[in-house]
Amino acid sequence: MPEECSTPVKKVALYCRPSQAKKWSLEVQKKELLDYCAQRGYEVTKVLIDRGVEITKKEEVPEEWWEILEEQSIQSVVVLNKEVMERVRFHFLSLLLKAYGKEMEVVQEKKGDLRGTLEDLECVFAIARIMEVKIEGDNNERKKRRSSKK
Repeated sequence: MPEECSTPVKKVALYCRPSQAKKWSLEVQKKELLDYCAQRGYEVTKVLIDRGVEITKKEEVPEEWWEILEEQSIQSVVVLNKEVMERVRFHFLSLLLKAYGKEMEVVQEKKGDLRGTLEDLECVFAIARIMEVKIEGDNNERKKRRSSKK
């Protein structure tokens, strides 16, 4: 009798953040995200509640994010929509996740998102600064390894 071939379950973390809009309360976000993940067969391994701390550089990333980044089994962070995050925060954390081989999965993608706004330009600069820091850190790490081999 042949063995059944099963695909591995996608392991995810949920991201919730307090919102001024009543329709996006933490409870509503968590329920929507859990329903979304259940429908897709995802395994939720962590629920991250962001309390609104500003994150624009690596040093400001909360410990909970580092746990998600370093946890090998987590493949994605699922967020209800981009509106629960500031645009810079969303792009920064998406980029950070990508650097660790993970992705940001958005449940409710906003259609007709305007491009070319000042806010988008600020995001581009923020991402460029992040990449600059990462590249600089990678280069410094390579230099240290080379000098320790000599």
